[in-house]
Amino acid sequence: MRLRHFTKRYEAPGLVASAARHHAWLAEHARPLRLPTLTVIGPTSLTYEWIDGRPAQTEDLLTVAAPPGPPTSDRPL
Repeated sequence: MRLRHFTKRYEAPGLVASAARHHAWLAEHARPLRLPTLTVIGPTSLTYEWIDGRPAQTEDLLTVAAPPGPPTSDRPL
């Protein structure tokens, strides 16, 4: 079985570190969002597992833009 992956390249190591931190934050706080696993952090790239599916579409905008977490009285759906 061949594992598939996606590599995102960056111009500077600082951008890699920032993107890795953002991914870690999303992985912890944006459940049930399905994120690919970050498999390799390189000097100018991040490599993720490949997830089959489609990218977000215009009709997904309200769902994607909603704040993470369950709705509350001061933050309804």
